[in-house]
Order: sequence, then structure tokens, then C-alpha cells
Amino acid sequence: MGCKQAKIHAVTSRDVRQSNEVEFPVPKSIITTADASQAIKTEDDIIEKFVSKHSNRAIEECTPLDESGSERSHIVDEERFPLDDIRRDRSVDVTKEHTIFNEARSEQSDELGDLQSDRSNKVDEELFPLDDIRPDQSAELTKGHMIRDESESKCSDKVDEEYMQLKVAPPDIDLTPVDKEAFTPTICQQRQTAISKMSYRQAIDQWQPESFEQLIDFIKSLSVNKNEIDKAWIIFYWISQNIRYDTKAYFDNNIGSQASTNVFLSRKAVCEGYSTLYADLCTRTGLQCRKVSGYAKGYSFNPHKPSFEETNHAWNILSLSNGHSYFIESTWGSGYLDASTKQYRAKLVPHYFFCRPEHMIYGHFPVDSQWQLLEHPLTMKQYLMLPRTHEEFFELNLNIVSPVYTHNIALETGQSYGEVLIATPINDVELSGSLRDKSNTKIEGGDFVYFDRDQNLWRCRFAPQKAGNHTILIFGRKKNDANKSTLSCTVEFTFDIDHFSATPISYPITWSHFFDYHLDIVKPVNTRYLDWPSDKNFPYCEILVRSPDDVHLSATMADSITGKKIENGTLVNFNSQESLWQCLFAPSASSASYKLTLFAQHVNEKQSHCVAQFHLQQVHKSMLQNYSRFPSTYGSFHEAKCHLFDPLDGILKQGSKIRFHCRIPGAHEVNITVDGQWLKGDSASYMNENHIFQREIQVGQKEVAVWVKFDKQKSSYTGLLKYSVK
Repeated sequence: MGCKQAKIHAVTSRDVRQSNEVEFPVPKSIITTADASQAIKTEDDIIEKFVSKHSNRAIEECTPLDESGSERSHIVDEERFPLDDIRRDRSVDVTKEHTIFNEARSEQSDELGDLQSDRSNKVDEELFPLDDIRPDQSAELTKGHMIRDESESKCSDKVDEEYMQLKVAPPDIDLTPVDKEAFTPTICQQRQTAISKMSYRQAIDQWQPESFEQLIDFIKSLSVNKNEIDKAWIIFYWISQNIRYDTKAYFDNNIGSQASTNVFLSRKAVCEGYSTLYADLCTRTGLQCRKVSGYAKGYSFNPHKPSFEETNHAWNILSLSNGHSYFIESTWGSGYLDASTKQYRAKLVPHYFFCRPEHMIYGHFPVDSQWQLLEHPLTMKQYLMLPRTHEEFFELNLNIVSPVYTHNIALETGQSYGEVLIATPINDVELSGSLRDKSNTKIEGGDFVYFDRDQNLWRCRFAPQKAGNHTILIFGRKKNDANKSTLSCTVEFTFDIDHFSATPISYPITWSHFFDYHLDIVKPVNTRYLDWPSDKNFPYCEILVRSPDDVHLSATMADSITGKKIENGTLVNFNSQESLWQCLFAPSASSASYKLTLFAQHVNEKQSHCVAQFHLQQVHKSMLQNYSRFPSTYGSFHEAKCHLFDPLDGILKQGSKIRFHCRIPGAHEVNITVDGQWLKGDSASYMNENHIFQREIQVGQKEVAVWVKFDKQKSSYTGLLKYSVK
């Protein structure tokens, strides 16, 4: 089914896409060895290998994610995934076909409503398309969309139906395309083949046309005996590599002629020039192409005040000889505006070559509703309600379960957080999130994103600290995308709160392994911040975690500013009665604030992984008089899931008498050395049937160590604990 002639408007469109390239760097993997100089860094997740020096004590480090700058103006500073979760480079340029998600119906309306443009919506360090320029959400590696098959759709169908009926109201929007036969397997394959064909790129990169006519000759020569899709891609690729967005003209509001010859000579344009040039090159080389004017959610769009004063963008519709029509968005497909510098960044984004109507409508609303290419065109009001999406949202085949067809998020009833539910076709996607306040400052501890295995979907929770306007950003990437070091922004929501009467909560930083190991934080609840206890008899900070029987925990404590690890600042006990890991932390001699990082590993694993991180508030000077440190623990202490009751202070007083009280599961013999000398006596007499070892000793001059033998067939002991003497 062909497309009718588009209306051409005299108003010069100039909206640049805003980059969705808000990048969440994937933290480096750190394998700790006995020699720090041997550390091997990769770009997976943080992993720790237990390798002891003379002692068996594990040395662990964790580098939580720093937000890296994204090339688009959306560089979100984030301390998440080690990955901590968040975005990688998807600019691979190869985009596979997208899927059709939505099938609900709405009545057609031609109302446009009040229009008002607002350029103030610069999401800090996010890269957004100038209105002309698309908001770049692309990660530097663009993997394309796959046509969803039945096996992929089953995943999202597993979401509990009763829960979904309560959570999701039937939407009054239908994004079914008017032409259901446009994206056949043959068309999709031809499109992908053209995009992936490196010989085209290599040939085009060598072109140096001296005139507009010579450029047309080059295109005709390269596309001889080629299909229409190849020819359309050749034009798209040349524009992406040779035309730059005219940011000066855009910001100065002084836009010159956008005629094709002028654009060719200056190599600069706004969207009017991009779309005009694409249409003219198509016409001159035998393709049928028209320009479409409308309203885009680009750089100047403010989702908190969604409206337009006038049309602000232009794009194209290409009609093939087979009667089918396709969207071409060469402006947003060529690059984005870096809002932090107001500089244009060139970047090929094939998503906007033959973009599907049900995807295009999220960011483009034509003046003439027929050019939505939808069976039931949206009204302006409906268009403005849709969340702001980025190309990677579709490339990852994400499906918003709740809220449906709206960018507005509200607090959950009786809760201090709002929630977004997202389903993925297959479990090869990982997501992360960020909550921003009105000034675009990231709210630390404001996001908690995890995969709900019971409902088979992602729960993205966001907890504001007070009333006001907030922006929610959700990032994603494919798990097996080893070339991607950060997650790309996929979709944005508004989270505006007029009144906030509930008690604010915050979330600890969690890594994907936290959920892989099925961990549960028992204490603290609903906060990532810990305070030192006021009890002088127990001057330790405590985190309690429940885990499966085959998962072991360990922990580190480091200065929040310098990152320096506090030696003997942690002790991890296993409370067998409560089946809980007790992670204790002791302050150092300074009043700094600290990062408390938890690690976990299966009993058969040689490496442990970062799972969670808390923030310990600055220690008051009055607490420093109770400064203490824990004894050194060897690997066997964690492996046997021991519990040290007393003494917890790792520094013993010279000549004093102390009683050891420790649970050591599986121990056959336990003995103690004082200044290197073994104590005499039958060790079995100090151990009861519950594996509780208790023995009183007199402290010597140098050190005290506890040794254990788990195998009665062996003659040697394994180190368990070591104390220093003062």
C-alpha cells in the first residue's frame, strides 16, 4: 500500500535529537592476587579471587561503578553495576529488525492541542537529539532488532495474569501499523544486508565529490544493479558521514538556506536540510521519497511540560516500487547533541533507517496524521503521554508492562517509591536505573532495579527524598555484549510529586550477582546509609544477610574519598541459629565516611563477586576513643562458616587473660599458639557437641593464633584467626 503525497510546510524545522547515550560504565573486573601489581582488569563484573600471602585471609576489593561520560549529552554519573549494572557502546551500526509490541486500539482524533516548545530539558550529561537532533540513547554498539518469534514472546506472557490485571489498565492506544506487510522477512533481510555490507562503507568513505551532480553520479554508479533498499542505504550512509548538524545556527536561531546544494557545499544542516537533501538525492537517483514535517521529542522537549508552539522537526518517508513505505530519519541517524558541551557528535545509528511506525511514533508526530502510518493515528495528547524512548529500547525488545503508554510515574499506594515494570522477550538483557531531581542531580540510593523471577519481569523502583519534579532513566544492554562497557539509556519517565508525606527510603548499590545468589538483606532495611551504634560496649556497625546454604559471604571496608581499604576493619560471622551472615565493621582512627562492600561466592567457586554496597556515615570524633580492629581471619574461617563470639578486638593486652569463644563447624581439633608456642592440653576437651570451642589463655608478648584441623587423617593445622598484642 503506497503513501500519499506529504504536505510541505514553509517553517524551517530544526529539532536536534537528544542523546540517549547516557552511559553507565561497566565496572572493571578486578581479580585480586597476593601482589596488587598482578591485578588483571577486564570489563565484566567485579570479581575477587581469594589468594592469600602467608596467611589464608582473603584480600578483596571492589570498584563500584563511576559514571562515565556518554557521547550524547546524557552521561549519567552512576555507581552501579560492577557492571553495576548500566550502558555499553552500541554504535556497531548493525541494526537488526525490531518487533511489534503493542496491540491495543484507540479512536482517531485530529486534535493537536496547545503547542509549546521548551528547550530547558537538558538531562545532565545525557546526550539528546536536538529537536532536529535525536536524543541519543545509543550505546556505542548498535545491535539491531530481531523479528520477534513465538519463543521470544512467551517470556513476557509468563507474567502473572492476575497481577497484571490489577497493575495495568487497558490502554486507549493502538500502535498497529496501517501496512502490516511492510516488514516481511525478505525486506528485513535486505535492510540488514545493506547496513552490514562493509564494501559500501569503504567505497563511500573514499568519495570526494566536487559538486552535487558528481555526488549523484557516485551514488548511481555504486548502486547499479542493486535493489532500492541498497540505494536508500547508500544515500543514508553518505549523509551520516558527511553532513554535520549546524549547532551554531540552531542556538543562534539564525538558520540559513537549507536547500540541498547549500547543504552539500557547507556540509552543515538542521533537520530541514537533512530531510531535503535525502529527498532530493532519492529523487535524482530514481527513488520516491517525500519530506514530512511535525513535532519531535528532541533536545528542546521538556517532558515535565510537554507541549509545542510550532513544528520543530522534519524527516522522510521512502516509498518502494513494491508499494510499501518506510520512515527515514537521517538527522537523528547521523549523530546527536552533547548537552554538556553543546557540541554535535557524529554517530551512525541504523535504527533510523527503515524505522517501524510503532517505534517512530514515540518520538515523531507528523502534522498530517496519515503519515504516522498507523491504523489508528494518535492524537497530540496521546503522543505527548508516551514516554521518551531511545533506539536501544527497541533494539533490546523491551516491553513496558506498567505504566502503559504514559510517561507519568506515581508513588505506589502506601509506599515511598514508584515502580516501572519491564518485560524482555528473552533473559539476555540487564537493566539499571537512575533517579534525577529537578536540577538533574542524581539521587544517591534512589534506584533499585532487579529481575523478579517469579513474575518474569524487571522491577525498577525509584525512591525520591522529597516532593518535586524528578526524571527516571532506565538503562540496558545485552548480557553477552562483551564489546560494550556501559549501558545505554533506553527510556525516560517523569516522576513529579506534589506532596510527600511518607518516610523517605534509599537503596544500597546492588550488582547483578546479588540476585543471582538469591541474597536477602535483613538489616538495615530500606536504606543504604548506616550509622555507628551508640553502645560503647559494642562499637561496631552491623549488616545482616540471608543466603542459600551453598553461598558464602565476605566484606571489605574502604575510605569513601581515598578508596583505601581499612585493614582488619571487617569480620564476617555466620549465625547458625538464625541462618544469617553477620557482617561487622569497625572504624579506623580517622573520622572519614566509608563504603562497605559485600562479596559472595558459591562454595565451588574460586572467585567472589561484588553483590552490595552500603555507605557508612562519617564517624563522630567521640567514637574514635573506642577505636578497635578485628583479628585477622583466614580463608578457612569463612569456608567453615565460623562464628567468633569473643574476643572481637583484634588487639589483645599483653599479659592479660582472655577466653576464646568461637563456633567452628566440622572441626576435628582446635589449638592455640602464643608467641609461636603451642599450648598444651587435650583440644577435644574444649569443644562441645555444637562445635563451640571455648578456652581461657594468658596473652604473651607478640601474637596469639588459633589453628584448626578439619581432617583427622592430616597431621597439619590450618590457620583460623590471628591476634596482635599490645
